[in-house]
Amino acid sequence: MAPKWNFIPTPKSGVHGDSSNDNFFMHDGGTVVDSLVRENIQNALDAKLHDQTVRVRFSIHQSPNSSVSFIKDILDDKEGSVMAHYNKAVIEKEGVPNRVDLKKPSFLLIEDFNTQGLRGDIKANDQGGFAMFWRNTGISDKNLGGNNGGSFGIGKVVNPMASEINTFFGLTIRSEEENNDNGPYLMGQVMLRTHHYKGKRYQPYALFGECRSETEAPISNEQYINKFKAASGISRNDSEPGFSLAIPFPKSDFNQRSIISAVLNHYFFPIVENRLIVEVIVNASPIVINSETIAQHATSFSPELGAQIDFAVQIVKQRRNSGRNFEAKLTTIDCYNDGLKETHFNPTVINEMRDAYENGDLVAIKVPIETLKKESETTEKSPVQLYIKQSNLTGTFYIRAGISVYDNPKVPQHIKCMALLLAEKGEIAELLRKSEGPAHTKWVLQNNQAVPIYKKATHVVRFVNGLLSDIAKLLENKPLNEDVDILADDFPDEGSGKPSDDSPDNPPDIDTEPAFVAITRKTEGDVIISQGPAMKDPNNINKIFEVTVQYLSAMRGAKWRPYDFDLSQLNIKIEGAKLLESSGNKLKVQLTDTFQIIIPGLDKRKDVKVNIESIA
Repeated sequence: MAPKWNFIPTPKSGVHGDSSNDNFFMHDGGTVVDSLVRENIQNALDAKLHDQTVRVRFSIHQSPNSSVSFIKDILDDKEGSVMAHYNKAVIEKEGVPNRVDLKKPSFLLIEDFNTQGLRGDIKANDQGGFAMFWRNTGISDKNLGGNNGGSFGIGKVVNPMASEINTFFGLTIRSEEENNDNGPYLMGQVMLRTHHYKGKRYQPYALFGECRSETEAPISNEQYINKFKAASGISRNDSEPGFSLAIPFPKSDFNQRSIISAVLNHYFFPIVENRLIVEVIVNASPIVINSETIAQHATSFSPELGAQIDFAVQIVKQRRNSGRNFEAKLTTIDCYNDGLKETHFNPTVINEMRDAYENGDLVAIKVPIETLKKESETTEKSPVQLYIKQSNLTGTFYIRAGISVYDNPKVPQHIKCMALLLAEKGEIAELLRKSEGPAHTKWVLQNNQAVPIYKKATHVVRFVNGLLSDIAKLLENKPLNEDVDILADDFPDEGSGKPSDDSPDNPPDIDTEPAFVAITRKTEGDVIISQGPAMKDPNNINKIFEVTVQYLSAMRGAKWRPYDFDLSQLNIKIEGAKLLESSGNKLKVQLTDTFQIIIPGLDKRKDVKVNIESIA
């Protein structure tokens, strides 16, 4: 039976739904590159085979001419094809369909190795990994504990989001523990909106496979699979268990730099631990990111990222060598609103920690956390681990099950340090997993999956969220003004009803030193830099200035990360000035007394800080 797409009309009865899960990632998960890298590496780590190092390969493949007709048959062979339904669905929602050249198909590939593959029944819609991935959305087999990376069952929507036609394919080979039912098995999926086609209303999802008795079975025909592998570029052979994703017509966001940046920022810790190796192949020789090469790759992006990796290396060495680990006293849930205080340590311990910190040493602190499940009334003590060290290049990091939960609160800006919180074992790691949103970018206080399961879950999350700031303040050992609003941006008081000031008519603010320049922000996100009062001074005319652009928030202050934007890649317009150099978030310019610099493409939802200083 020839494989085909199975577009299913909506039933006449019941409640009909639409595919809105991608909204979670458009607003909560950073860029589509970030989301895709985070989701698929997370799934690979969750599917690790025994104690082997997981390998993940990202590549972009141009289909050979000999495969063009084969791919066209799959995507646009006749009426009722993927392209026909895709165009109808987009136009019906008043959108403009993406135009792709079916004569030049290309694929983004994400392949994991030393993993189990998609296990479980390949035909039944059961609780196995195969059915959960292909036949369900909003349902996950990871909710049963075990501190896996995900839990919502909607992370896979980032795969069709990465395609210009919202389509992807997957080839799995299962480990030998699958009772010799190992595959390979190939399926495809398209995610659209509910739409009408030829007088019928269709459901948003459709599967590609061998349709038998109205059920889609995966393709197992060896000849057909070999043709697909040749067309898509899948490199997996039949002796390599794991999963290969093939995304046709990937969005232009995907390039070597954007993929490597996402890997370094979100999965630096398991790479440094040698639990993960990532390979990136895009129009060049393979780039291998492992525990030995990661520092080199990070430094090539920015000094800040290089310092971050160096910090992680020091932590891993400390853990392997069983270095000194200070320990806080156990506190109960009832005390968690007070945060971590000096009284949680013996006086001798706090003094030793401060001495080590002031000497520039890496300080490791274990903080036991109490959790209490509502149903069983069982209390458990499990630790989170804090690491902190003085540093001129600062950073605050949270790692759970290998994934970077990067939107949590930052250490106050005036404390110059690197700080990392590690939650990897025990009930506290499980509670934190359930407190995350679908994109797994931060631990939220309320309206999360942990609240109905754990008593005072909000108190526990608030306590953990504040630990790095608390320990930094304790070790800094200087009089500080309490920042009572450090969590206000992400965790407002319940019922505060504080409206947002950011709207198309009231874009986020600019923060800058206005003496040299004047800054305005257009509603579409453009930043316009022009001359300020100090530029009228003849001594400043034709001098060279360095302009630094960062995103700004009350939670983490001004900060730039490589995946935020790259000024060298933006179409910057300059009048009355000479651009000497652009890289990352910095411009080097020679200014006159009348100039204008227009920086497009910044996130209009975020505040921006612009600094400018004379360097020559």
